[in-house]
Amino acid sequence: MNGKPSDAMADAVKVSDGDSVVWYYSAYGDQLPASDAANVTASVKVVGPNAFGEGTSWVGQSEASVPAGTTAVQLTKAVLERNGMTCDDMVGTISAATGVLPNGKASLGYAQDAAGNWSWWQFYVNGKLASDYAAQYVVQPGDRIEWFFGSYGEEPPTQDVTVTPDAPRPDFAAEWGAYKGADGTGTSTADTPTSGSSLAWACDLGTAGQTFMSDPILVNGQVYIAVRNKLQVRDAKTGKIVQQADLADRVESTCRIAYANGVVVVPLRGGRVQALTADKLKTVWLTDALPALGGATQQPISTPLVRDGYVYLGTSAAGFDGSSLGGTLLALNLKDGSVRWQQQKTGSGYYWAGAAQTVAGILVADDGGNLTLHDASTGKATATFSLGAPSRAGIVAAEGGTVAYAVTTDGVLHRIAIAADGSLSQTGTAKFDNASTSTPTLSNGKIYVGGADRRVAGTGSISVIDAQTLKVECHATTTSAAKDNAIPGDVKSAPLVVTRPDGTYVYFTSNGRPGGVFMYKVGQSHVTLLYVPDQAQWQYNMASVVAAAAGSLYFVNDSGYLFKLAGAGATDALPSQEIPGQSGATDPGKDSGKDSGKNSGKNEGSRGEKDKGTGSAHAAGTGNAAASGRGGNGSAATKSGSAKPGSTKVVRGVASLAGAKESGTAATSGPLALLDGVASDVLGIQVQDGASEGASEGTASTVDVAADASAKATASKAAAAASRGRSLPIWPVIGMALGAVVLIMALRRRGKRDEREKK
Repeated sequence: MNGKPSDAMADAVKVSDGDSVVWYYSAYGDQLPASDAANVTASVKVVGPNAFGEGTSWVGQSEASVPAGTTAVQLTKAVLERNGMTCDDMVGTISAATGVLPNGKASLGYAQDAAGNWSWWQFYVNGKLASDYAAQYVVQPGDRIEWFFGSYGEEPPTQDVTVTPDAPRPDFAAEWGAYKGADGTGTSTADTPTSGSSLAWACDLGTAGQTFMSDPILVNGQVYIAVRNKLQVRDAKTGKIVQQADLADRVESTCRIAYANGVVVVPLRGGRVQALTADKLKTVWLTDALPALGGATQQPISTPLVRDGYVYLGTSAAGFDGSSLGGTLLALNLKDGSVRWQQQKTGSGYYWAGAAQTVAGILVADDGGNLTLHDASTGKATATFSLGAPSRAGIVAAEGGTVAYAVTTDGVLHRIAIAADGSLSQTGTAKFDNASTSTPTLSNGKIYVGGADRRVAGTGSISVIDAQTLKVECHATTTSAAKDNAIPGDVKSAPLVVTRPDGTYVYFTSNGRPGGVFMYKVGQSHVTLLYVPDQAQWQYNMASVVAAAAGSLYFVNDSGYLFKLAGAGATDALPSQEIPGQSGATDPGKDSGKDSGKNSGKNEGSRGEKDKGTGSAHAAGTGNAAASGRGGNGSAATKSGSAKPGSTKVVRGVASLAGAKESGTAATSGPLALLDGVASDVLGIQVQDGASEGASEGTASTVDVAADASAKATASKAAAAASRGRSLPIWPVIGMALGAVVLIMALRRRGKRDEREKK
């Protein structure tokens, strides 16, 4: 063990990350040869041609631990075999173990093109063309081995951004360094506002209508947030950008970044991950895109787990028909981004999932309802347990990693026991609501979790569950006894739990307008509407609330704004507890929104740069569909990044029908309900204002806006005529609505055709 004879039998020795285990056949007392005394950790990357002859990643930078004295060829062969390939003893030829290589052939070695130019596998060490043969080069700790198939003088493809692996990494402290905080608990003892809130500032990120932005984190007294294809650092006092850096691609509509060991880890479109130093924002590593599954891009919309020097992250790929095509679970070395292991699966991916470290490995749930335990070193699945329903939430580990809590989409909390041998067993469940995709928070023996009575346009909830008995002790759904004051939309956020001398407070958002912040004091029968944005910033919200050490709160919503609420020392009176947009509600901005109106345009940071090359656009309509109870006069995406009351947004290219139905769109009535229902169920189109679960790609096809608006206007006139009680027969109304649907479908097909032709 680690170069020394073990003083215990092998079956009694527990292996930890980084340990070196060597078996040596020898006489008693013989010393282990020095060359075999320890393992060496290095990485290999292979870049070869695709079917069109373009350079592409065959094997991303992949980590392997091998005995000291291993040659570059031996290391390469070990990594290739993990990826379904092999090579000869000189790496003159790489072959597929079964099937074909990424270039469509069974093997690739020396080759000559029509002009007589030869190409071959070239060997690089730490970014430089090696002067030794790979069969002779002995791998050193931390070596980055790269194989590139090219001709003499040809250089390997460059990265999208400049990568500086040796850039110094600062030793910054984090107030809130990741989703649910640096410690992953989602708890705080800060002096957060409880009797009212005042807006310190609100910054327009320029992402309205697309929501390509991350939840914020707080590091070194500043705010870090990924916006489209930029990582921004904003001054915590003013919200202004103090520096920003390019990302290799844009982030997804759900993005959770993390800080650890001096770097900020940012998941990107296509399953890529980029790490930047927290001080100078220098990129120290960048992973390759993952292959598409069933033609769908893999999206890293889950929560990164950073433990023991590794990043664990899941991806998801969704089909247009709503089916889950699969996903990949990655383990990346935080130092250099090399892939320690990756486990790809089909049929279910990791949608909003989040892994947890347990006593026996890494535990994660997938969209198929499978709870799986993975060996932290190899990624091998050691145990699987069926939860009985899909899971779109993170896992919470407790009691030294021997107990875990998982939430399924049917609103059930599952308690799982993890034995030291890796076996999983369910020890209890709690039904707290009809639906949930909220990652729970555990604090002082209580589980706090969000939910809803239904997945679409329902009433949200916050529940408190005893972790031992699994009894639901509190379940709040309104801001008062009046049903009209229900929490709009489902509560997707991870609850922020703050323990104060006068009680325990829970902060959360909901996926419905106005898109502000709710607060629940444990033991009360109702929640409190703590903050309401300006009406121009009313939007849906899936993000969580972040707490600074001084008690201020940060959050984003789908209006594309980043908000900071001052701590308990500078609070205003609470806004009206009537939910804006619901029956009988008044505009809270008229009474208590003076700070919001005064500061919403103040101290705005730079608008995010326009997303390049995504082929996405959102058509802004002018219809005024009457929503059932909430959001009727909410906001829509406009070119300015803020919204106009009374407008709606047409989202095209929804990635899945199931997702379109889960978008949080309020139900309409009359002929428009028929139009919206047919468009959603048949075409995958939603007339909505909020983030959609299924709109995984988050992009929309460009269409003829004028004609589209005309189609909606036709349906709107029909609805208006019916509502005025005119003697208009229902079938002509339905026919007009269906005609509008056909027109939209034709335009949508044309937009998709145009988009394909551009590609």
